[in-house]
Amino acid sequence: MSNGSKILVVDDDRDLVDILTMVLQGKAYEVVQAYGPQEALAAVEREHPDLVLLDVMMPEATEGFHVVWNLRGREDPYLANVPIIMLTAI
Repeated sequence: MSNGSKILVVDDDRDLVDILTMVLQGKAYEVVQAYGPQEALAAVEREHPDLVLLDVMMPEATEGFHVVWNLRGREDPYLANVPIIMLTAI
């Protein structure tokens, strides 16, 4: 992935999203932010990021995994294959 690529950062911790955004933008990546599972799914469909950084544990327990399962179950080849890196504090 080259600089200028679009990365979607998803976490319910807004401070962490802001920190990751600053670091990634400092490396010339375009960053899209989302703060929950529904926002993440909408952002993937709307923004078509090159990579998703996704929190595992959000307010609804393991919602991060539900986002992955939802995307991987889509018929749209892009949505079913977008690269995802899971983030977790556990």
